[in-house]
Amino acid sequence: NYAFDAKCSGDILLEKRNDEWMKQLLNYFKEKNCFVAVGLSHLGKQCGLIQQLKRAGYEVEPMNIK
Repeated sequence: NYAFDAKCSGDILLEKRNDEWMKQLLNYFKEKNCFVAVGLSHLGKQCGLIQQLKRAGYEVEPMNIK
């Protein structure tokens, strides 16, 4: 459960790191296709990378890995 509707819990370091990563990721995505792997903590809630990417207009899909 990624709790996408939940507000971020006040973890300033996590929120700041996600915001900084978003700046970099958006630049990378403009240049070429990329695969991004991050820890679980960076994916959930409103400030997570998944929601931030969706707000930026990207489609985010899970991948099955064997």
